[in-house]
Amino acid sequence: MITVIITFYNHMAFLMDSVQSILNQTYNKFTLFLMNDDPRYDLKEYEKLDNRIEVFQDGRNMGQAFRLNQAVEKCNTEYIAFQDADDISIPERLEISINNIAENDLIYCDFIREGFNYWNSKYVLMPENFNINSDIFGAFASIFVRTEIAQRFKFKSYIGLGNDKAWWIELVVNNVKCRKINLPLYYIAPPCTSVFRKRINIPVLRKFHRIYRQTFKEKEYKKIIEQIRNEYR
Repeated sequence: MITVIITFYNHMAFLMDSVQSILNQTYNKFTLFLMNDDPRYDLKEYEKLDNRIEVFQDGRNMGQAFRLNQAVEKCNTEYIAFQDADDISIPERLEISINNIAENDLIYCDFIREGFNYWNSKYVLMPENFNINSDIFGAFASIFVRTEIAQRFKFKSYIGLGNDKAWWIELVVNNVKCRKINLPLYYIAPPCTSVFRKRINIPVLRKFHRIYRQTFKEKEYKKIIEQIRNEYR
């Protein structure tokens, strides 16, 4: 079982797309924790979308680190997947992650960072191995991690912006076993229209996922992943 954690503040225009990308997952044994840190909104209606959604809200603005710690402590599943309220996961993200974590503690992946128009989209190739000097820790929300590991390390509220990056660095420094998935499972999107976002369902990704889920073919994988990278380069 997996707990997906989405912390929410000031992204109401994009929250439904983000939540729906989780509800559309091919792996359906999950609970979605929606942590509302924005007193201006009541998100309880989201629980009516699906019985796997649990909304936590107390009418206070406590910050991302507080909400992440709150959510992690509530988890009683084996794994946790993070997601930002204005981003999107591909349908196979949870399935691929749980099938590839093996003896590792944490899964991360390449991702696509959408620009404000088609030509600014960028495929971000994550490094195979991290060190504290890495400058690509911004994909924190794409992490898939064992709950026991997440509960061992606390997010630091006093850091403010970047507390999620600091959390990941702390894991790396403490030699948490990480594995990279060489596939963009996650989309970091800017403030833009939902019409633009529909571009994520490109045929080449669908073809890759069919190959991945049926029989892994190394040559076809390399060819298709190069197509994906060229698409967003």
